[in-house]
Amino acid sequence: MIIAYDLFGHDNLSFMWPNSVPANLERCPCDDLVLNNEKAVSSDFKIKKKLDVSYTYDGYLIVSERFKEFVQTEKITDVNFYGLPASPGYYLFTAKNILEFDALRRRVKFSKPCEVCNQSLEVIGSSPVCLKQNEVIKRGIFRSDVEFGEKNNKFPIIIIGIDTHSKLMASGMTGIDSHEILDKYDWEK
Repeated sequence: MIIAYDLFGHDNLSFMWPNSVPANLERCPCDDLVLNNEKAVSSDFKIKKKLDVSYTYDGYLIVSERFKEFVQTEKITDVNFYGLPASPGYYLFTAKNILEFDALRRRVKFSKPCEVCNQSLEVIGSSPVCLKQNEVIKRGIFRSDVEFGEKNNKFPIIIIGIDTHSKLMASGMTGIDSHEILDKYDWEK
């Protein structure tokens, strides 16, 4: 049974931080991982491929004004839009509502966690998405509690309710790459 959808976007051919993450961000003293990555917006970031939903190579979800208007029209709360000064009409998007990812069921691979911040340098195995809760999610936008990727290029999975997904897909927005999240997959039967 379909319980929700994930929301990915095409690559926008850009890096938020093409050289390195700035030194002034809060970091773990042990392994140099950025601790507040979702608020790390570069004032110089210029989007190269303009889509309504897209990801930078370093894992930032970028959305258009059109996507922001959709979210506001649908009265979806607990999300953030951080303006991109060098790319007007585009935003770094984050969701605040957290859903637990079932890392055991999905067999996610975590590198050894840091003793100070408890983050793993590498987390592999985001797809297909396995959630701990298996009830149908009708509306809203959420994020996984687990972030996937490596070092400072980790990002949560964005999860959208079935009704929200249906309306979003009908809107004709560009760049969306979305997959069904099931309560049970064929490989589990």
